[in-house]
Amino acid sequence: MWKKKIFLFAISFIISFSCDEKNVVSGGFSFLVTGNVQGELYPKKMLRGSLGGLARRSTYINKARMNISPIILDAGNLFADNANSAALIKCYNEIGYDAFNVGVEDLSIKDDIKRIEKLADFPFISSNILDTKSGKLAFKPYVIIKKNGFKIGIIGLSNNSKHNTKYTITDPVSAGQKMLKTLAKKTRYQAVMFNGSYEQSIQLKETLKEADFIFVSGHKEIPRKTRTYGDGAFIYNVGEYGQSIVSIKINIGHVDSSLKDISMLLEREKFIDETLELLHGGASISVEEMYSGNYNMTERIKRIQWELQLAREELEKTVNTIEFDFIPLSDFINEDEKIKSIINEANIELN
Repeated sequence: MWKKKIFLFAISFIISFSCDEKNVVSGGFSFLVTGNVQGELYPKKMLRGSLGGLARRSTYINKARMNISPIILDAGNLFADNANSAALIKCYNEIGYDAFNVGVEDLSIKDDIKRIEKLADFPFISSNILDTKSGKLAFKPYVIIKKNGFKIGIIGLSNNSKHNTKYTITDPVSAGQKMLKTLAKKTRYQAVMFNGSYEQSIQLKETLKEADFIFVSGHKEIPRKTRTYGDGAFIYNVGEYGQSIVSIKINIGHVDSSLKDISMLLEREKFIDETLELLHGGASISVEEMYSGNYNMTERIKRIQWELQLAREELEKTVNTIEFDFIPLSDFINEDEKIKSIINEANIELN
């Protein structure tokens, strides 16, 4: 009998181990990330039209959910002194945020950040903000999220450039290294939400070897698709005032292969396709036949087609891909009526 029990225990152990998320070898997951909202509930007026607003953001996220199940994050600097913090949290609860990184500016507002935290259905996280009085971490250091069989660890870090008597901000490098080392044993991929400048995030990338992604909320320029250089984490800034939302789609062919951002390659492929289509102009003969008597155009077409082939070959051989995009929340996006209602009710209460 005891041999049978040992055998059944062994089988159960093997099955449970094989089902562990760390043994999933392929699949995908995605992020939708905001930051630097600075208390903005409404769209911000621009020279032409407006951008942002929580009601538009909610509409976009709900539409995205029809095709994907994204991890929804805010990378920091959510609040401001002149903003209705409770209304922001109610909207974030309704939208379904998964985590918020407490930024330096969030500690400086008049509202008590710990009181605001109690209103949230999602965790406030930070791996390097301590309660000065107790010397302990003031917030949860990280969160682990499961998506499609993968475990993704997410930590929050802030720079230490501002003095605050109630909270102490420790070195983000040493705090990040320690926390990521812990998470690497529990999760397959690790993301850092960082409240600091883009230059500081580059320094972080060089030291936080375990990180796969860094989302930067202290850099206020418009997010752009650029080539990624060197090894280590992929860095994405998230803009400001909630005017846009950053989308990161990760497709894993096999977990043992490295990640590669193919956003620029896809842009290049699209541009070349459109150029060839423009040259062809919908003619009934091939583009080569159209320009057969024009040496310069023939050579140009050959070069374009060669570049297209190279781009497609590189895309085909890439096993684990990252597709980055940023979506301006423009006037073309309808406003979510439920979010508008929450904001309007909050304003009535204030008045």
